[in-house]
Amino acid sequence: MDVDTQPTPAGQRGPEVVLNLTADDRTILQALPPAEGRQWMLDRVVYHREYARMLSSMYNATAPIHRHLPPELLMEIFGRLEPEELQELKYLHVCRMWRELILRTAEFWVGMLRNPIRFPNGNTPGVQSYSESAWYQCFKLSLERSAPRDIFLTSQGFSELAYTSLLPHAQRIASLSVELYPQDASRLFGLLRLGMPRLRTLVVSHLPGELTSMDELGGGTLPLLPQSRSSEAANLPSLHVLSIPSVLLTSISGGSLQSLTVGCAACKLCSEARRPSVDDLLSFLRQYPFLTSLHFLKTSEPDSNRRLTESGPVSLMQLHELTFEDTSSSWASDIMRRLTLPSNAIVKFRNRNKPLIPEKFRDLPAVHASDRLALEFRKEEDMHHGATIAVCEADASVGDTSYVNVQVAVRESPGRHDTVGSVASTFASPSVRHLRVWIPTSSFRIDRTRTIRLLASFPSITRLTWKRQVPNDLFQALTSLTSAGGPICAGLEHLVVHWRLGSRTDETIFRGTCTLILSTLAHRASLGSRVRRFVFKCEGMKRMGPRFDAEREKDRLVQTFSTLAVEVVVGLKLDTTD
Repeated sequence: MDVDTQPTPAGQRGPEVVLNLTADDRTILQALPPAEGRQWMLDRVVYHREYARMLSSMYNATAPIHRHLPPELLMEIFGRLEPEELQELKYLHVCRMWRELILRTAEFWVGMLRNPIRFPNGNTPGVQSYSESAWYQCFKLSLERSAPRDIFLTSQGFSELAYTSLLPHAQRIASLSVELYPQDASRLFGLLRLGMPRLRTLVVSHLPGELTSMDELGGGTLPLLPQSRSSEAANLPSLHVLSIPSVLLTSISGGSLQSLTVGCAACKLCSEARRPSVDDLLSFLRQYPFLTSLHFLKTSEPDSNRRLTESGPVSLMQLHELTFEDTSSSWASDIMRRLTLPSNAIVKFRNRNKPLIPEKFRDLPAVHASDRLALEFRKEEDMHHGATIAVCEADASVGDTSYVNVQVAVRESPGRHDTVGSVASTFASPSVRHLRVWIPTSSFRIDRTRTIRLLASFPSITRLTWKRQVPNDLFQALTSLTSAGGPICAGLEHLVVHWRLGSRTDETIFRGTCTLILSTLAHRASLGSRVRRFVFKCEGMKRMGPRFDAEREKDRLVQTFSTLAVEVVVGLKLDTTD
């Protein structure tokens, strides 16, 4: 066999390729027939590849990082890595030493399991081969190598494959967050009932989004599970945090809950399933008097058709925060009447689709003790329907600590649902000293009458901050008198007005408003209610005349208002954009 050169492909002329072989290899090849020579060359290729891999491994093993850092420190570093996906095994392929150390580092595999897991439901094509996938093999490896550490899991779906995979490791699960298909509930609670002594956090929900049929979740409805008073209920002795649909709530018992979230954000399954009664909910809450956080979501409202047995209130004297999210105001008031809360509990109500405020909020001690109230009107995007909604947020606080927060819808035509009137009646208190109102656009219909009602609800305010596109209603309201004949908000000392001029506001309108302000301050001063500090800031001044000088106008206003206030601050900001 000629081993000195290799000819070019047949039919082509060109330079010959010289093979630089060792003398021994030349001797061997010259003695072999062509077929055997080719096989010999393939064998040598395999040998040299393996030899190169071995040299690479030795090279990596003698790297400076391995000479200066002991294996224990490298394992500590690997344990602090945060893999971004379950199959992120690139660290195992750096070198043999890294692979061996990582396989021994349980914390690395605990971090791997923190990534979300998706188990298919029974209707998903290819479920039978799912257990053979590289992803699932990595998941199994992570479960095995993470022992004996606690593991923290987030799963979409809870199929039979999930059940059988987690069953040997259930004793180590410290946190479990699951988005259920309907048929998954029995399997999940079957695992919970077998015993999970280290489980501290359990979050159960349904797949997000609006569903047109139950088939989109794999078919079926949520099953009836054992109640908490039953011996078959899931007993979780270490549970501290629980978030669960109301239809599944009473299937849990045990633990020393500190945080409880009941309901789903939006779920047809919960609305169609058999929900617990008020008695069921109160009985559950009585088991956990040391709750510090209680959160009710949209579908937490109990079955109104089920009989209610009146019993004493549930005492939750350790509760720090109570929140109602997208529940009805009547349900919020109903449950609050049955709870005994500490005076310093923070209470929140958010329903951006309804304008009603729970009546029970008027009786909250924090409302009557608050010295500050912030009221903001704004436009928000409705994520579910893609529309713009009007929202009013009221926040009552003592000092810098917020204790009562309400967010409700604002109707374009107030009618009998007057949001300003509801806020005024709910938060009315002589203890409020600072009132802040922000109304960014003129589309919110808050006229002089509603402004008077709002101000009259807080007779003791000494500081008023008012941000609005058209401030005229405020100054007209400040000229009104109380039933006793005195000025409204007689103790007002600090008045801050932010005026965002609209596109139609010209110099004539601007000067007319300034005249109204001057007459209002003069009227109050004549009644013995002189303002000590007046701050007047205007932005977006666009349609002013060609001779309008902002600096000169500011100086003029400061001089004019100074005759009626001890301290005056004026800011004028022109808008030069087209």
